[in-house]
Amino acid sequence: MDGDYTGAEHCYTINSINTEPAINSRFKLSSQFKEKLNGLVDPLKSNPHRYFTYLRSYSRTINGRKEQWVDTVIRVTEGIMSCYLNHVKKNHLTCRFGSDFAERMALSMFRLEWSPPGRGLYAMGTEKVYHEGSSALINCYACDNQDPVMSAAWTMDMLMNGGGVGFRSYIDLDLLVEPATERFEYRIPDTRQGWISALELLLRAYLLVGGKRSNPVPVFDYSLIRKAGTPLKGSGGTSSGPQPLQQLLNRITVYLETALLQKKLKMKSDPQVFAYLTQQLHERKVYSDREYRIKDELKKAVKLTVQYNKVYDGVRLAADIFNNIGKCVIAGNIRRSAQIAIGDVGDTTFYDLKSLEVNPERKDFMFFSNNSIRMWTDSHFEEAIPKIVERVKVNGEPGIINMINIKKFGRYGNTEYREDPAELINPCGEIPLSSYECCILSTICPVKCLRNKKLDWPRYLETIKYATFYATVVTTIRHSWQVTNQIIARNRRIGVSMSGIAEYYDMFPTKLIETMRISYRYVRQFNRQLTSSLGIPESIRVTTVKPEGKISIIMSVSAGVHFPLCHQGVARVRINRGDPLIELVRKSGYPVEPANEDVNSMVISFPYRSIGRSTKDVSIWEKFSLAIASQKHYSDNAVSFTGDFSKAETTTIDKVAAINISQMKCFSVLPRYDDPYPQLPYQELSDDEYQKMFQSIKEINWENDTIGKTEDSPSESTAFCTDDYCIMPRRKKSSSSSPSSSSPSSSSPSSSSPSSSSPSSTGSKL
Repeated sequence: MDGDYTGAEHCYTINSINTEPAINSRFKLSSQFKEKLNGLVDPLKSNPHRYFTYLRSYSRTINGRKEQWVDTVIRVTEGIMSCYLNHVKKNHLTCRFGSDFAERMALSMFRLEWSPPGRGLYAMGTEKVYHEGSSALINCYACDNQDPVMSAAWTMDMLMNGGGVGFRSYIDLDLLVEPATERFEYRIPDTRQGWISALELLLRAYLLVGGKRSNPVPVFDYSLIRKAGTPLKGSGGTSSGPQPLQQLLNRITVYLETALLQKKLKMKSDPQVFAYLTQQLHERKVYSDREYRIKDELKKAVKLTVQYNKVYDGVRLAADIFNNIGKCVIAGNIRRSAQIAIGDVGDTTFYDLKSLEVNPERKDFMFFSNNSIRMWTDSHFEEAIPKIVERVKVNGEPGIINMINIKKFGRYGNTEYREDPAELINPCGEIPLSSYECCILSTICPVKCLRNKKLDWPRYLETIKYATFYATVVTTIRHSWQVTNQIIARNRRIGVSMSGIAEYYDMFPTKLIETMRISYRYVRQFNRQLTSSLGIPESIRVTTVKPEGKISIIMSVSAGVHFPLCHQGVARVRINRGDPLIELVRKSGYPVEPANEDVNSMVISFPYRSIGRSTKDVSIWEKFSLAIASQKHYSDNAVSFTGDFSKAETTTIDKVAAINISQMKCFSVLPRYDDPYPQLPYQELSDDEYQKMFQSIKEINWENDTIGKTEDSPSESTAFCTDDYCIMPRRKKSSSSSPSSSSPSSSSPSSSSPSSSSPSSTGSKL
């Protein structure tokens, strides 16, 4: 930790920092095994789309060169084994898993039979993890906002470490007080902790902590924050400068003052509240990212307040603060800020948080979270589903969270294990969580364990063992926040996910349920054996179906429980504008264009084909059936599911939602219309369009010397504040690798590879 934190010593942020390394042991694979692994043909290079995705998202820069897949496999394997040995030695336990196990695990990962989550692919085995602990490895978090100051600081920290956070969209306005008249200057350190402490000090000036206001209003000095464009040695890319943090703190100040005004008006709808909000944001130059006339905006604010009986309540205050934290984190060059705002049936403000018609002043930041509503009783379903469906038909939100099933069941209908204390959920909806809890994920892929067109059971069960080992061992690594450590120690929640489910279902429809049941039993059995040997409690929940995203692209299978978004077409990947990979693919004829939503990003298009049915070939009823089967027979956490429906299915979507929610823990539904949004991740092409695109590209020279000559650049799906570089010799080109393995012909119509992502290209994605 660098910087002067004078004035912030009482902050949660500063008190949560550990100075002692989390991991002291180091495990190394043998040089003979590494040589053997290096001699194998890289499975990623057979498909330019997935190899490019790997290079952009998960390959670290080592000694000026990008990692290859074999390097990542070695780093991850040595990292997780080091964490295992650290726990064993620290607690004087018997070491039951050694080099033979590590080598088999590495080989299985190399063959893409299992994988850590994206966080693990990028960070496991790095000095950041060895020193700071597990924060950079974890996908899923949630907080309840009972202490909004702590929740906001914790959320910003977890987002800046690359995790996703679910938050209760409510702040008790009884905690909101008039700030003290005195001021004090705070010179913000140019560190992750410095940015978070600035946020925390501002909130502490307005919100009670433990019944007390902690400090007067801070006056911020941004002079220590490096200028925009300065290279970042840790997280990669370039500095955003102080502007995103300045905008965040100015906006939050206005939100707190607006909530105070609303409180003085005894929570009655009054046009002056939103007029005040609009005027104050304008004066601080943070009202909107678009051009506007303030007189027009003020008139609109007054009109909409009257029309919709709007109030600036605790629901709105929480959503505005947390969504703007997400906006700041992305603008600050982390480039990932997954959030879910969680509301309850009675939170009338919550239903329209993402309505541009009702709340146009939220346009700049409303899409930084998915929004879902918790149902606690049968009457809640009757009351809320009609309201939800009405809004879903417009933009696919809010989603539905079935708290009855979350509390009562593991797998749906199964009460063998204790009730889940969770009251929240993670951004993609696959993990129920208690406040400040996290979950460690991994992925298994049965379609990667086939032999002679049948599932190779011995090989597959070994794969399950490796994925369970990874997730369980990560729960033994110290987290940077004590409150999170305490819940990890109690629950040891993990989520071994299954990917390629739709593909496996199309190949073996009568075998899917049996495979899921056996898979669950084996995960549970091995977790029980492993936790016993580690001297920790058995995990409260062990399986899930997550959306997979980039992991499914790398594995080249359908994503989680979803069907591919299209059968043939274009797959688009976003990347930092200055990344040298851009010129590499441009020279080979791949279309490259500026991203519509981000001036600092470019979009690269790859030809794409899937195997089996695409989402347009499958009814909303069958999609729900597959998700329900996964919830009933495999996942004891939850299933991340967004059911996209056609225009023709719109009239029945209320019935679909009503009848299926009783068997699931959560879901969202999303309209799929004929008019595509620009630059969708996947877009269908006709045969002629596909052939024309395919014929315009040529083989990419993956050995080009420009690859990796810049520092790690944060990606759209994995990004952390890292301080580590592994010094390794530059690998020579493998003589056993086929020189044509990266040829675009591997994506040709006659030899396609499946690849997909969740069907939530727009709107909510639970």
